[in-house]
Amino acid sequence: VSQSRYKQTMYWRKCNAIHGWFVRNVQNGNDDCGTYNVTEDQLNRLYELCVGIAEKKIDPASLPTMSGFFFGSDEYDDDYFDQIRRTANRLEDLLSTDHGFDTFDYHASW
Repeated sequence: VSQSRYKQTMYWRKCNAIHGWFVRNVQNGNDDCGTYNVTEDQLNRLYELCVGIAEKKIDPASLPTMSGFFFGSDEYDDDYFDQIRRTANRLEDLLSTDHGFDTFDYHASW
């Protein structure tokens, strides 16, 4: 996720569950390495989902893994939960501060 074309605010590597969430919820199913605008509301929904999974209140299948070339493991293992916690922590920081910008973009590249 980045501030609209100016500042990278988060980077995921081989975190296919998060990428899949963006494909389904932001990119209208298009997995095309495009750049897509992400609303603060969408980021809040992703944050709430990650927190729920990290706290074991939501089934991890609610944020399913995704298989594919260079996409990493599709297991619900320690790496999956580490990425979910890392995402929740970074989004909490990002969404709880006056960050000075109002647009975010998601761009995947592989």
